Amino acid sequence: MSETDRYKCPSCSGTMEFSPKSQKLKCPFCDYELSLEEYQKMADDKAANNVDIQAGAKKMDDPESEEGAAAKYVCNTCGGEISPSFTSASTKCPFCDAPIVLTDKIKGQQVPDLMIPFAREKKDVKETYLKFVNGCHFVPADFKSSAHIDAIEATYVPFWLYSSKTDAELTVSGEVITRSSMGNVETIKHDVYSLYRHVTMDFEDVPADGSKDMDDALMDSLEPFKVKEAQPYNSAYLSGFGAQIYDVSAEDNYARVRTRMENSVKETVLKSLSRDYENLKVESDSYQYSNNSIKYALFPVWIQKTSWNGEEYVFAMNGQTGKFVGRVPVDMTKVVISISISTVLLTAIGGAIYHFLMNPEGSLGGDFGIAFIVCAVICGIVHAVLVSGNNNVAQQTAAVEYSGDMEPLDSSEAFVRSYTERRERK
Repeated sequence: MSETDRYKCPSCSGTMEFSPKSQKLKCPFCDYELSLEEYQKMADDKAANNVDIQAGAKKMDDPESEEGAAAKYVCNTCGGEISPSFTSASTKCPFCDAPIVLTDKIKGQQVPDLMIPFAREKKDVKETYLKFVNGCHFVPADFKSSAHIDAIEATYVPFWLYSSKTDAELTVSGEVITRSSMGNVETIKHDVYSLYRHVTMDFEDVPADGSKDMDDALMDSLEPFKVKEAQPYNSAYLSGFGAQIYDVSAEDNYARVRTRMENSVKETVLKSLSRDYENLKVESDSYQYSNNSIKYALFPVWIQKTSWNGEEYVFAMNGQTGKFVGRVPVDMTKVVISISISTVLLTAIGGAIYHFLMNPEGSLGGDFGIAFIVCAVICGIVHAVLVSGNNNVAQQTAAVEYSGDMEPLDSSEAFVRSYTERRERK
């Protein structure tokens, strides 16, 4: 078995790389292209004649290396020494830039069950980054001009995909509220019920990244990946791209994934009850899991690191769908000025309309004072929403998009008590 893979071009002897655009192996030197199947057939034919055109490097036998240290390799193209990180499964020779897939590291750990090839190129990252930044609000004036893009890297990130049938029992308190009025008094009656629901939900391929180097919230924000379009593992997809092996086990992610599943069940149950009840609250819940299965996958991710004012900003793009996530700084001075101007303008317009058309007998100062407070609150809320768009990175807490329909098994409703509120209308 070859320790590494290098896809030597049959035309010019350069190293071929996987092309996201053509979904073929392409030589960056002579533009020669071959499908993965065509290349493999050619390599097999040559191997039958004892010619290995895929051997990219040889692992070094270093008796002085420390125990547990990352292995080193010698590039077959130029003889240079390659020192990949412990979790790197694909790299490039630092001397001749030849892409090398460290097959021994992948097969020595666990061969992925599936992988999604890159479909987006580096230019897509640059273009989308500019659109994202230009679409954000109240960005510091010099961020676009002085921010320095330190690196744009493409890497296959290890993911665990969890499938399970979740059997859940929930007890929820809910209220049936009826309102009636007599004169200036409104009567509100609350009938409180204890609602029991026993349901099942099937989840398929809920993802969780298996890399300590990758921020969980950043990776969650790239979802969804279209797992149905995944391919069987093939090292040719890695040629020209970085790749990592997992250093977070499937067991280590159980709690996080199951929390997402449980939250999805709760959200679905509460949504189904909200048609008939109000003030819903989960009082108790329990879950059992069956038909559990786990897949190991490699997903394509572009990582862009940008530095500005001494701070690093990390952006990421889903290499399959093009979804772009990250955080852009906010100039709070711009925000305050914008809120102030907007509040003054709205107060002038809204206060005038309210006073002269709706309350001409009222106090002019009082009407404009009320209008100012209302407009300030509205402007503050609107600006908060606008600013929130500058950061679309958030850890996922549910997995509804990976679930099937909720199947009810048992249910009951029990009346608990009633209480009444009375409010005097002003």
